[in-house]
Amino acid sequence: MPQKGYKSVTLPEDLLNRVELFIGRYPESGMRSVTEFVVDAIRRRIEELEEIEMRKRELDSISSIAEAKKKYST
Repeated sequence: MPQKGYKSVTLPEDLLNRVELFIGRYPESGMRSVTEFVVDAIRRRIEELEEIEMRKRELDSISSIAEAKKKYST
């Protein structure tokens, strides 16, 4: 049973083995456990996807402004 405030997830065994191997081979990475590794990986991926979505919205906004200027300038 997970600790209070945590939930568990199921990972493919080969992926879990790769994480454990990485942690063992590269202690200088600072990752001490599979949980720490997974939390860090998920946090980074969410930040990456949020950044992509923010840039998409900015580009959509710029495109809308450019289209409006074009429409009203002719």
